[in-house]
Amino acid sequence: MQIKLKNKSVTTNRPTVHSYKLLFLLMAIVISTALVSCTSASTGMPPASPQQPGTSEPSPTPTTEPAVMEQVSYVTVEELLQKMQSQADVLVIDARLKEYYDADHIKGALSLPYSTVVSRDFVLPPAKEIVVYCSCPDADTSIKTALELIKQGFPSVKVLEGGYTAWKDKGYPTQAGEGGKNG
Repeated sequence: MQIKLKNKSVTTNRPTVHSYKLLFLLMAIVISTALVSCTSASTGMPPASPQQPGTSEPSPTPTTEPAVMEQVSYVTVEELLQKMQSQADVLVIDARLKEYYDADHIKGALSLPYSTVVSRDFVLPPAKEIVVYCSCPDADTSIKTALELIKQGFPSVKVLEGGYTAWKDKGYPTQAGEGGKNG
């Protein structure tokens, strides 16, 4: 770089403001890339997977780790059928998306997708026990919904073992349409 001072020419090796801006931009890019790489590597999260049929959320990493499984109780399809037939005070919640509920669901179940539970945009009738189901292979949506309901203060929430698939495979009562809406 050359600077002219009163008829004298002086050469300097000092970088210009423009050079500093470019250097700063380059450093910002390098740091950002490093941070993103570290963050995604440290979480151990796999790439997002497609949405599971009948769920209200994209399929997360399985929540069926032993620590999470210990936080929820389970009920078998046979136990639930027996409770329903004996007029026990049980509320059955379908945590799948509304369109899957409308197509077919456990007879008497209430549609309450996970996203609605998280938003707390619902009112539940009083019940001694709540049983949540979905159609995820690992019951991910049911577990997440049950944990959220427990967190919100519902005392007795269980997950239906095997979910909707196990219920339907046994030939237990189902119905199509809006059997029970929450609003």
